[in-house]
Amino acid sequence: MSGEFDFIREKLAPLATVGEALGLTDDVALLHADVGPLITSMDMMVAGRHFRHTDPYDTVAQKLLAANVSDIVAKGAKPVAYMLSCAWAQPVDDGQMDRFVDGLGLAQAKWGLALLGGDTVTTDGPASFTVTIFGTPFGDGPILRSGTKPGQQVWVSGTLGDAALGLHYPQIDGALDRAYLTPLPPFDAAEVIAKHGTASIDLSDGLLADGAHIADQSGCKLVLNKAALPLSNAARLLLANAPEAWPLIWSGGDDYQALVCAPPESATHFQQAGFTLIGDVQVGEGVVLLDIDGQEITAGQDGFTHF
Repeated sequence: MSGEFDFIREKLAPLATVGEALGLTDDVALLHADVGPLITSMDMMVAGRHFRHTDPYDTVAQKLLAANVSDIVAKGAKPVAYMLSCAWAQPVDDGQMDRFVDGLGLAQAKWGLALLGGDTVTTDGPASFTVTIFGTPFGDGPILRSGTKPGQQVWVSGTLGDAALGLHYPQIDGALDRAYLTPLPPFDAAEVIAKHGTASIDLSDGLLADGAHIADQSGCKLVLNKAALPLSNAARLLLANAPEAWPLIWSGGDDYQALVCAPPESATHFQQAGFTLIGDVQVGEGVVLLDIDGQEITAGQDGFTHF
């Protein structure tokens, strides 16, 4: 097994591609105070809780960065750099470490990120990895959960449920499994969210669970339509043969897409950015999902929980 400092010098330092990282040769990174608004977020992933023990470690790294990028993009910001903490399960596997670094390299190149620093240790418990990510907003600041009001529309990027279906129905479809292993947040949507969104959240715990955060913080009710939810071809095929899996679409989690509220006059901008209109904001509280007959769907209300 490589030692801690060998791992940092040989594996992680090449990912520290900006001067602020100081080549990972010190205990700190250097950030200049005149960069303008800077937003930050942090996500942790633990083996057996957020990824399977059998998942390849290059995909674990890509998913870890995707989850953090998703947070920043949903706030209408561009992710620029991150810090990383690794707790490797004993006995440490050099091959897993190498694959993890390979995955980091692929992901940060895809999204234009650079590693600033962090920490690496071993643990007697399950492996866990934490990223703190930094981003610069396209507007004056982040688009919060609290800015929507009745009369606005509810939009979502991408498709829903692919990752949850891939997790619960392994070996059914490779595209669904890839959605679980290496999700792709809507990186190019950050600017339209910043310019035209009034409230936004990334979908990590499920559509209804995360939508409830916007409803709660904005003091409104989100009314969503099942028939409007965007699905991939792979998801449609699976649901046609396993209709009992439908609740995973709105409660399974791991979508890492953006749920955004905006006034109706912004509709064209979200359509052009590939978003789908799935509902509207009304007076009331909570989130309601309606079927094609306008009846409330109550199955699968709970999203993913980290406890």
